[in-house]
Amino acid sequence: MKILVAGWDSGGGVEAVQTVVRRTVARGHDVRVLGTEGLRSRFESTGAVFRPYKYAPDNDLRRPETDLVKDWEARNPLSLWVRVRDRLLIGPAREFCRDVLEELQRETADVVVVDTMIPSARLGAEVAGVPTIIVMHSAYMVPRAEVPPLGTGLLPASGRLGRLRDRSAAAVALAAFRQGGPALNQARAEFGLAPLRDALDLMGTADRILVCSSPCFDFAPGSGALAK
Repeated sequence: MKILVAGWDSGGGVEAVQTVVRRTVARGHDVRVLGTEGLRSRFESTGAVFRPYKYAPDNDLRRPETDLVKDWEARNPLSLWVRVRDRLLIGPAREFCRDVLEELQRETADVVVVDTMIPSARLGAEVAGVPTIIVMHSAYMVPRAEVPPLGTGLLPASGRLGRLRDRSAAAVALAAFRQGGPALNQARAEFGLAPLRDALDLMGTADRILVCSSPCFDFAPGSGALAK
C-alpha cells in the first residue's frame, strides 16, 4: 500500500506520528512523509521517504524564533485558540492543500495520513479523491459540551453549575473555531471543493480519526465520569 503522511512539528506529538510511520514501514508499506525541514532526520530514521513542504509555513519548535504559533504571547486561552486557528488549523489551508495535492499528482497514494494539528492538509487528498486518516496524538481535541476544555486539567462536572461551565467553555471555543469557516470555504472554492456547512467538518469528514491516548486520559461519551 502507498501511504502519504502530512507531518508537522507538534512537539511531543511527533513521536506518535513517528511510531505510526515506523510500524507501517516495518509492515512493508511504501510510506512518504511531507514535513518541515527540521523533521527530515526523524522521519528518514523510520525508513520512510521524506519530502519537504514547498508552500506550507515553516515551524521548528527547537527555537522560539522559529515557533509558528508562539503560544506564550497569547494573553488568555481564547486568544491562544484564535492564534492556533489563524496560524495553523485554518489560516494556511490553501498552502497545505497545494503541497499535498501536488505530491499526490506527482505520485498517487492509497491513503493520506494527516497530523491533527494541520487538518487542512486533508483538502489536498479530498481534491485528489484519496481517503484520509487523522492522527490525533492526544486526548480527543474537538471541544464537546459535556467535557471540560482540553488543557484545563478539570474533571467532568457533576453539578448544574459545573455542567454549565463545561457547556459554556465548549460553546466559546467552538464559536471561535467556526469564525474561520469563511476563510476555509474560500480556500476550498479555489480548489473546486464544495463549502462546508460547519468548520468542524474539516476534521469530522475524515474517513477515520485515530486517537493516540489511553482511555484513562480521555472522557468518552457515556463513561462513568460523565454519567454522574
